[in-house]
Amino acid sequence: MQRKWWTLLAVCVATFMLLLDVTIVNVALPDIQSDLNASFSSLQWVVDAYVLALASFLGGAVNLPLFGHDSTFLVNWLEPVVGENELQVDVPSGTKVALAVIAAVLALVGIGIASLVYLQRRLRPVEPKVLQHAWYYDETVSRFVGGPGRAAFEGVAAFDRNVIDGAVNGVAGGVRGLGRVVRVAQSGFVRGYALGMTAGVVIVLGYFLTRLTF
Repeated sequence: MQRKWWTLLAVCVATFMLLLDVTIVNVALPDIQSDLNASFSSLQWVVDAYVLALASFLGGAVNLPLFGHDSTFLVNWLEPVVGENELQVDVPSGTKVALAVIAAVLALVGIGIASLVYLQRRLRPVEPKVLQHAWYYDETVSRFVGGPGRAAFEGVAAFDRNVIDGAVNGVAGGVRGLGRVVRVAQSGFVRGYALGMTAGVVIVLGYFLTRLTF
């Protein structure tokens, strides 16, 4: 039972650290954009890459045999959820270590190259122009919203203003005019209401007498 509480505490602390660091990165995004001349899509990748790296680091730290469990702690993490549908992949320990070392080395190389290109400005960017412009996604969205998108939105607004609002205002005007006509009969005098009821009774009786006679 005590082990479960330690596990819950570790998860809560890791989640808190993740949210805290992500908040710090979000606050620093304007400075990152200014220093690196990054686009909106690049800023999204900054947040995504940082969250992925931090989550991987925390997940690896939780899986270390430091809290009374072995290194297969995360292997059985989702076993109560997936049950028998869990896919078992047997990989030799040597392969796991080699892949981990290769991934770490490649990550360090990538960080070093990024530092030389974007921070120290010692190397020119090796990425193609289409990648520098983030697949021209931002430019395409801006041109669409500022061109045909704006025209379409203005057309929808004009249709709403002239057709929808016109129909609603027309119905409201008709009801207002009908109210002016009906308001004449609503004098507030009891004799007026009695006269109206009497006239209605006479009309109904006349209708039935006419049907019975003919």
